[in-house]
Amino acid sequence: MHLGPLSSHFLRRQMQRAFSTLATPPRAGLRMPPGFLAAGVRTGIKKRAGLDLALIRSTVPCSAAGVFTKNAFAAAPVQVCRELLASDAAGAVEGIVINSGCANACTGERGLRDARRTVELAGELGVRNALVMSTGVIGPFLPMDKLAEGLQAAAKELSADEQGWPPHVCPGFPPPTVRSLVSAS
Repeated sequence: MHLGPLSSHFLRRQMQRAFSTLATPPRAGLRMPPGFLAAGVRTGIKKRAGLDLALIRSTVPCSAAGVFTKNAFAAAPVQVCRELLASDAAGAVEGIVINSGCANACTGERGLRDARRTVELAGELGVRNALVMSTGVIGPFLPMDKLAEGLQAAAKELSADEQGWPPHVCPGFPPPTVRSLVSAS
């Protein structure tokens, strides 16, 4: 579907407003909804300083759904999430792994293996059926050694408050709010 210039401008403004509210720290006590834990860690995937791996975990399995690109060249994480959500696992998602710095896009079979391995690594840490998301440079392969170490560190840091997701150190990953997590579920 092609959006005209007015529609795309409107959509862009709506998205900017939505993301700006996500970056606004919620009131005390509403950092994470009950049953959700989060952590952000620095792995070195992203060249610039800052946190580049996030792990969000639900303490109970969640039902999940997704809306995906229709692009024939969807990135590996998109393909893996499509597979997971089309399976019986869609009713038992326990978390999300998000990396910044490497999009894992245009990486072929190896990219798919890396995205699937990310789901496995999360499962080994008790986060079964994790959705995977990547943002960053298109083309390079995910540094799986850094991702694996980062996931282990993030799993140890999971918290329902600012301890796991310190807003002053994670400008690239605004803290989730009740509103953002509920609308994502």
